[in-house]
Order: sequence, then structure tokens, then C-alpha cells
Amino acid sequence: MIRNIFALIPGRYKKGLLPLTISMIFKTVIDLAGLALIIPFLMLLLDNGNLEKIPVLKEIYECMGIGGIAPFASLIIILLLIALIIKGLIGVYIVKYQNTYILSIYRYLSARLFRSYFSRGYLYVKYNNVSDFTFKINSICYVFSLNVLTQILVFIADLFISIAIIVIIFIFSPFSAITIIVSVTPAILLYILHVRKRLAKFGKAEMSSSKEIMQVITETFKGYPEMKINNVFPAMSSKFERLMKRVSNNHTALIAVQQYPGTLMELSVVLCIGLLIIFNLLGTVNMSLSLAFFTV
Repeated sequence: MIRNIFALIPGRYKKGLLPLTISMIFKTVIDLAGLALIIPFLMLLLDNGNLEKIPVLKEIYECMGIGGIAPFASLIIILLLIALIIKGLIGVYIVKYQNTYILSIYRYLSARLFRSYFSRGYLYVKYNNVSDFTFKINSICYVFSLNVLTQILVFIADLFISIAIIVIIFIFSPFSAITIIVSVTPAILLYILHVRKRLAKFGKAEMSSSKEIMQVITETFKGYPEMKINNVFPAMSSKFERLMKRVSNNHTALIAVQQYPGTLMELSVVLCIGLLIIFNLLGTVNMSLSLAFFTV
């Protein structure tokens, strides 16, 4: 499926997919860096300003040679705010770059399909539904670019970061890495075998109903005189409301199923942390290193 998706993208745009994916990885990394900068200060707050329990801040404090915790904390907070502002500006630039590139693919595909339908001649246009053209040219191309393609690239970026973290953990604690993999694998299998199919089912049903709604609207106003003369509008109105209800039901079901991956991951995290605590008590693993994975 992924191969077929990438086959739809023209060659000149394929060259930009690697930099786009790298930008997504970098965006995730700086988001994690922002979280990593905040955590020591939360720990300092919880420990009532006791630097002895926070080695990182203690080393910085001793290197800076500032007298007193209050001046040190004030300076660090100012630096932290500056760092977070810079991170935010970089994040905005990256998101703007990503959306500009993805939307350029949408414009290309939509314009190409628009010209393709027009070039097929009058008879083709006459014997096909205009609303079907509208739906494919606008909605399908938009969903493909902004949802399908983007989600695949995000998945690739997240997978790369997760594998990198597991490899790092494996280098220092192979048993911890294996525990994490074993704990997460059931959630991944459930997603592939069950959740993904349900997402596809409800997503396709919603798109199909939306297409029918567009056809009803087009036929109603295009054939307005016939609707009034033959008194067909009440039937079309009922069909419209029925399709709207179907879209609502499918979208509600889709949103519900979209919550499953988060729940599965939470269960995996709890399972893994429980195993790591047990193994840590037995002296088998390094607990602090292993939990770094779940910060992501």
C-alpha cells in the first residue's frame, strides 16, 4: 500500500520527501529537548530547592559559581525562557515548511486531475456525475496529501526515533531494551490486526457518505425546476438528512477507534514499567535508563 501511495507522487516532489521526514524528526527532537529542559526545574520545585538530589543542576550551579539558589534559579529561568522561545520559533518555521510542501503536492495532484478530466471530452463529462469530479479533484486530493501522506511520514519519523532510543538503551542495558520491545509488541500487533482495519472501514464509510451528500446537493440545485414541478425535494431532503446522520455516526465511530492506540500504548507502558520495577528490585536492569524510552 505504501508503495502505491508513493507511486502517486511525481518525481520532483519525491526528492523533497527525505528532507521533509528529517524535518519531522528534528521537530520531535526539539520538542523532547524542551521537555527535558523543564523536567529538572519541576524536580527542583518538588524537592524544595534541594540541588543535591538533581546532579545536572548541581553541576551547573557549581560551574557558574553564583552565590545563592535564588540568583541561580532566576538566571536559569531566564535562559530557559529564551531557549523555549527559540524552540517555539524554530517549531513554527518547521511546521510552515512542512505544510507548504504538503500543500504543494495537493495543488499539483488536484490540478493534474482537473486537467485530466477536462481532456477526456464532452461525452465523458456528460455521462459522469459532475459532483463525483468535484469530490475527487478537491476532497480526495486534499485528504490524501494532508492526512494519508502526512501520517505516513510522521509514522516513519516516530519509528526512526523509537528505534534509535531502543538501540541506545540496548547498548547500555540489553535486557531493558528487550523488556521494552516485548511489552510494546502486543499493542503493535493489535493495532495492525484490528485497529487499523476499523480505522480504514469507518474512514472509507465517512468519505463515501460525504461523496453522496455532494451528489445530492448538486442534483438538487442543478435540477431545481424539475424538483419543484415533480415535488421531489421532500425525498431529496430526507435522503440528505439520512446521509448526514450516517456521516455523523461514522465520524463518531472513527474518533472512538482513534482512541484505541493511545490506550494500548498506555497499557504497554504500565506493563513495561511494572516489569522494569520487578527486574530492578531483582538487580537485573537499570531502571532510570530504561524509563527514558517512555519520555518520548
